[in-house]
Amino acid sequence: MIEALRKQTYKNFELLVQDGGSTDGSLEYLRAADLPRMEILTQTDTGHGQAYNRVWARCRGPICCMLACDEYLESNALQLYVKWYKEHSGAAYCYGYSRLWKDESEVHSISRAGPFNFLKLLLSEYSPPAGAGFYNRKVIGSDFYYDENLKTCPDFDFFIRLGLRFGPLQIVEKNDIVFNSIRNQSMTTFRPQSFDQIAQDKIFIIDRFFVSQGNSRFNQFLRSQAYAGMYCWLASLLYEIVGETEQFCKYVMEAGKHAPGSDRVAKLVAQSRSLAIDNASGQVLTRRQVQPAHPPRGAAKLVLNLAEAHSDTSWGNAQATPSGSRLRVVTDEAPWSYAAALPLRVASEFVHEAWYWLEVGVDVHAGQVGIGVLGSEHELKWERLVSAEDRRTRVVIVVTPAEVSLIVRNGSLGGPSVVDLLDAHIWAMEIPSSDY
Repeated sequence: MIEALRKQTYKNFELLVQDGGSTDGSLEYLRAADLPRMEILTQTDTGHGQAYNRVWARCRGPICCMLACDEYLESNALQLYVKWYKEHSGAAYCYGYSRLWKDESEVHSISRAGPFNFLKLLLSEYSPPAGAGFYNRKVIGSDFYYDENLKTCPDFDFFIRLGLRFGPLQIVEKNDIVFNSIRNQSMTTFRPQSFDQIAQDKIFIIDRFFVSQGNSRFNQFLRSQAYAGMYCWLASLLYEIVGETEQFCKYVMEAGKHAPGSDRVAKLVAQSRSLAIDNASGQVLTRRQVQPAHPPRGAAKLVLNLAEAHSDTSWGNAQATPSGSRLRVVTDEAPWSYAAALPLRVASEFVHEAWYWLEVGVDVHAGQVGIGVLGSEHELKWERLVSAEDRRTRVVIVVTPAEVSLIVRNGSLGGPSVVDLLDAHIWAMEIPSSDY
């Protein structure tokens, strides 16, 4: 963080450090850095909310931004903030994109929140990045604070208050990368052991909001949707971090109680080997027979012909070229751009009442690629990211007859990626007995 502040192209800023009583040598490091206009204040606090409130009260400039100790700004970030402030002087908050890192050397993804949307915020479908922009203290006024009673997600409460007063013209997304953060256990939303507390705090925030809005039948419906959205969001994070767990299933089932028939719930259930949806009630059920993550001995095998893969002309410079028994795929340089599709034909080759697995041999030579499947409604599912560091590996994906194509696309890093598909086949096994 300190070196990134030294490199800022805009120099007229103050650095206010709020220390909660650290004993790890960080204060000595900061003092030795000797940055101009740096003020350090040490006070024990009750948590992040109180710490941020204290440091915000110390700010003197018209705009401010926040950084935790493991976050840092792009070298032109403050210069961009000043430019945005001149362009949007009446805005409460302007924010850009974030670069999320796996570790100090490898980028995980570029995170773009999207334009501000209050309804999606309530439903946990959108989350403005708290650190990737500047706050206009004068415009926000008395709402510029975090609720110190919340153990987690005070930013959710904060942006709900802002959303009640300001719309997309005053909470503005910009098209620049300005912020960096390491995506690891230092992030609350990357620690599954924190998720029950997050759920408790979000329910409190949602309840408080709807109490203030009245108890109409529409608000009762919207509150249920907000509960379900929150549980879906937590379940999605869990699946990404640790896969299908008991905690994941619990959250999906809670979401189903509040929003039976929800598309978001249905997509999460489709990712699960342990859950199913009752067609009559829309509720989420636990399966008696759980499909294993990998095909067991005795499963039937259908070898897929890699030569049937193709690249669409709309996919930029992507190429899919058979090379002996392999398929060489070169992606376009655009992040997340599609590169190759291979028909699966699951439904035509096997009976419907069966379990299915897709297994693909993958050898990544450069960059990062996503290996997933395309559903009958053209939605990408079950994607696994594989990078050049993984080199030769095997990807196994649980599939259904509804999946129509294996999809290879570029990852999040940008620049073309190169991968060989070594082989691909479908495994199938009849479901042993009653599923529920």
